[in-house]
Amino acid sequence: MSDPELLLHARTDPVARREEAVAHLLNGKKPSQIARSMQLTVDTVLGYLYQKVGEGKILRSQILYSIPASTRQIIEAAIAQYGVRNRGMITRALNRNGHKASKDDVSVYMKLRHARVTMGDTYDFLRGIEILLHIAAKTRLIAEYGEASWWKKGVPERIRVRCAQMFEESGEYRPDDHPYCYTTLLQLEEIYKSNWRILSEVMHPPKNIPPTEEQFRFVQGFFREIEGQATGVLLSLETLRSVTVKHGIQ
Repeated sequence: MSDPELLLHARTDPVARREEAVAHLLNGKKPSQIARSMQLTVDTVLGYLYQKVGEGKILRSQILYSIPASTRQIIEAAIAQYGVRNRGMITRALNRNGHKASKDDVSVYMKLRHARVTMGDTYDFLRGIEILLHIAAKTRLIAEYGEASWWKKGVPERIRVRCAQMFEESGEYRPDDHPYCYTTLLQLEEIYKSNWRILSEVMHPPKNIPPTEEQFRFVQGFFREIEGQATGVLLSLETLRSVTVKHGIQ
């Protein structure tokens, strides 16, 4: 294909268009800006983005948080004053406060502002962390105690008993099942505490091996981002996602 033909193909191929919309989103553009850049309607852009949400490539909360925080705060204040349905009044309130926001931006925010969006994504995010911690603990315990003994030597008895009970009560058996699958996050914390000598290597760099400059700057930058953005004890999903994506943690 010639260059013009390649450009035309990129503009008409739906797969390429969806990827382009995601790239714009990850580069900080909100849906109305993406629509202008791609010469599409906002509804078409949202359709592309929602399909990528379904594929697990992005989160709905990433679409929500593409609307700047200051804009979202004014929208919430306007909703409290004028009601949820009056989007025209909300848009005018934004413009009065110096925020150039279209009705499309307001519409996108209204569709995604419900708590279940961020709560659902937060659950998925934390679930991913929990799975990684489960895998890391089991892998390290097997390396320390062996395949035949890691469960008995590495997991406190009361946790083994409880997991065995849940395993039996589930009534669903597969050849690769193991009671360890039924450990909770709180139980996992206890496993880590009781095996800290072994599992601390999962959480920290190996002892007596200094980090490289790259590793040091990564940890330093990550800490400063969290320290600078966190408000209160708990971090918002927005903070976690923005910091982890920025520092290459997916």
